[in-house]
Amino acid sequence: MKKVYLTTLLILSMVCTINAQEIKIGAKTGLNLASITGDDVDVSMRPSFHIGGMAEIPVSAEFYVQPELLFSSQGYKVKDNDAVGILNYIALPVIGKYYVTDKLSIEAGPQIGYLLSANIKTDDSPAPNTGGGNVETAAKASNTKASSASTASSAQKQDIKEYFKSIDLAFGIGAGYKLDNGINLSARYNLGVSNISEDSSESIKNSVFMLSVGYFFW
Repeated sequence: MKKVYLTTLLILSMVCTINAQEIKIGAKTGLNLASITGDDVDVSMRPSFHIGGMAEIPVSAEFYVQPELLFSSQGYKVKDNDAVGILNYIALPVIGKYYVTDKLSIEAGPQIGYLLSANIKTDDSPAPNTGGGNVETAAKASNTKASSASTASSAQKQDIKEYFKSIDLAFGIGAGYKLDNGINLSARYNLGVSNISEDSSESIKNSVFMLSVGYFFW
């Protein structure tokens, strides 16, 4: 996957050189519906957001390359509990776009992400014990709340970044639509293809649905 991504970046740099005067620059933001999948992980989606910039580079009349630089807040919710895992990434997707019509496009391409922070948060209870540090335990950390005399109502947060790898590789697939006023709408699913757990005995991957609105202003 890393070789594919590096090859994509090389091709992209060549395309940028050839089509520099035709490149469009814009911004996008939208909703993330994020979760993690893997060994015995019982979690649900965490709604959050992404925001950043993008470019659209023509390769032919129908095919374009769209690199993006995004802040993407991901993670998961522990089922039947208040615990929320928060994984914040800087993400660099390189998306190929094929325009089926003048407005409708289908999209696919690799993404690399760098983990900025990872926390698990609960409301009205002490921060959960991650039980020695594997990601599976962190994801389930609040299935039973620790007994405590504390009655604090503020959210409790615990840093769990050490249990996750810094680099995440994913592959995105989706579709986009351009409105007459220049606004771009898109829906994309990012499937994690690399294990994000530092524990080699388990396999945990990101899974994110993205709904975006964007605009090319230059």
